[in-house]
Amino acid sequence: MRTIFFFLFIFCLSTSLFAQNPSAKEIEAQKQETLRDAKQEVADLKKEIAKAKLEKEDPASIKEMEKQLATLEQMVSMLERNFGPMRTQPQTTSSVKVAEPKYVSPFTPINVKRPIAIPTEKEATDQLFWYKGKKIDANTIITTSGTVVRYDRTNSKLIYEPSHQPGPDTTYYGLLNTLKQTREIKNLFASHADAMMNSFFMYPQIQGAYDEFDLMSGRFYHLADNTHNVNRPTARVDIRMMIENLENYVKNLPGVKKIILPPKNRVGKCLCEVINEAADYDEELRAWLSIFFEEELEIIHRVADIFDEIATEPGPNSYNTYDFEFETYLGTALFRANYKLEELLKEYESKTENIVLEDGLVYAKRNLEHWVEKYDLKVIGTAQGGTYSKSQALFKQVKDAVFSNTFDDYILVKKAKKEFNIVFDYLFYASHEYNKKLLSPGYKVNDNIKKWLESLEDYNRFTLTVKTEFEYVPKTEDKTQIWNVKGEFQSQNLIVSLGVEECFFNLRITDANYRDRNGDEEKLKIPLAVKNGAKQYGEGDAIPYTGPSNAMMLFPRFKLSFCGDGSEVKLDLLSYTQADINKHRSDDPTKVFTTDMLAYANRIFLGLVKTHSNVDDLINTAGKMMDMNNAKIAQSTGNPKLDKMKMDYGMNLKRYELLYHLAAATHTEKTIIKLGKLSPQGSPILGPNPIDLFDKSEDKDLKMTYAYITLVLTHTPK
Repeated sequence: MRTIFFFLFIFCLSTSLFAQNPSAKEIEAQKQETLRDAKQEVADLKKEIAKAKLEKEDPASIKEMEKQLATLEQMVSMLERNFGPMRTQPQTTSSVKVAEPKYVSPFTPINVKRPIAIPTEKEATDQLFWYKGKKIDANTIITTSGTVVRYDRTNSKLIYEPSHQPGPDTTYYGLLNTLKQTREIKNLFASHADAMMNSFFMYPQIQGAYDEFDLMSGRFYHLADNTHNVNRPTARVDIRMMIENLENYVKNLPGVKKIILPPKNRVGKCLCEVINEAADYDEELRAWLSIFFEEELEIIHRVADIFDEIATEPGPNSYNTYDFEFETYLGTALFRANYKLEELLKEYESKTENIVLEDGLVYAKRNLEHWVEKYDLKVIGTAQGGTYSKSQALFKQVKDAVFSNTFDDYILVKKAKKEFNIVFDYLFYASHEYNKKLLSPGYKVNDNIKKWLESLEDYNRFTLTVKTEFEYVPKTEDKTQIWNVKGEFQSQNLIVSLGVEECFFNLRITDANYRDRNGDEEKLKIPLAVKNGAKQYGEGDAIPYTGPSNAMMLFPRFKLSFCGDGSEVKLDLLSYTQADINKHRSDDPTKVFTTDMLAYANRIFLGLVKTHSNVDDLINTAGKMMDMNNAKIAQSTGNPKLDKMKMDYGMNLKRYELLYHLAAATHTEKTIIKLGKLSPQGSPILGPNPIDLFDKSEDKDLKMTYAYITLVLTHTPK
């Protein structure tokens, strides 16, 4: 029995340090105190053995005490190697500061004397490539829409600078400003997330959303490039033949019968898949766009190639040499593209579930706007019902659809159905809010994301209850020994929340501050009221339990999956508070039943035989847990707030891994319980059937007759 008590002390020491996040000085003090207590245990046991031999007590009892002494001495030896003053502390890795690269704008300005008068239709008699306007100089014109265009012959580059009127939120400059603001958006997001208590438990999702802003910014970056690379031919080609080929291509194009839908947002997949596949999804969207507008892009590129050829011809009137009605071809491209975008919009609006097409819808819309701007498609005509007017009306419809309540309704439905993989997909919220910013540059992304985070905090609340009960009977006929012992513990309703651990959800106590290094570690445990308990010696009267009213259970390590099998929970040991232990320190266990209750209760969770054989592993693991507090992240995210969350998450995960390793060295098989496939739509999600913890590997004195634990988890949002 002494060995199990001593092990419980070591175990609780290491796990309490895990809970508290103490300073290095506090850790060292705890280690030295542990070592002193261990040596005292050895000395006391040696005296007891000597006394037993002197008084010629039962040889079997003396042999058992000597066996315990050997185990204790082995533990002390390991403690001296791990906790002794000569032990070299592990080297910590300093965080590598990673500065984000400086933002480089895709915008190329045109240096020209301002202001410049915008010409009327009658004044726009000059042409530069497909642009028509009034000449400013030999290589520069201004169009009737106020776009300034320059041909940089030296660098073979055509530059177009859209008008800044009527303000900063125009189609082009609005996008330019959104791209520039992306860093601020994601940094504010990290700050909002970090300010929420225990947010680091969701670090993988927060990091994923943070990265999503960059992915989306990169996806749209080329649309803010206001240049066209002029292809200089190495050999002369027949321009009239190029025009004829274009004419035949357009003439033979089949009508658009069915559009190709964009790849769906990965929302709803398992935790790891959504984050790991984010970059692949981005590449799929880019590839899809080129297929979605394949024929229209072909027309536009052929028109551009023809003008590249014309631009190489000498003479000021080369544009008039060819009968090239390019507006007609560009009009055909725009007409077809309008139809495709309209069909995609109809599909998007047809049902709430099609919110997963939003990224593709916004990407297609912004690309079409880019072509309208770059190829000055306004010249096609602004008459009511015309192709250009149709595209402008369509752009507004797309914006209205994305700003409708569809996304909110989708999330409400998923919340009601308890589809947690969707509801807690932070990347999904980030992409939706950034899409709205792309459609309305003045939109305040962070204000709304903060509201989403707060609503998720209210939704992320569950009620957990724990009940455990056991009974042991003797394997001996000795009436002076324990004849029967039983106990029952029951928790009150405990409010817990989901966090993320690699590819699983875990649970934590909602209102406990896991970042508080000086906090009360008892708040990180589950209080279990002792509902019933008694022990009996031989045929004497049962001795009722009169010890502390509550025991504390180290919070179980849950690994929950809502998209398949693999869920499990690791149960940890029961303990009393130090105040309760001190209060009952002088109790005689032969006369009362108090704190010795846990020696029997924890047999459910602790394998004595395994503990004896894995002492080295046990102490080494405990030492590693204590040394974790000086660890630092290996690489910075570039954001101090995110670094802080990454550090806390990594430390917490590593400690859990070590605790898990500790459990493997000491716990019985049944204390790591496979939960199978969960049904989040059920109520409760977990339970209420008792879980059998019956263990056949009893010690030589007692035999377990039954042992159960009941875990009930119910979703109880605010």
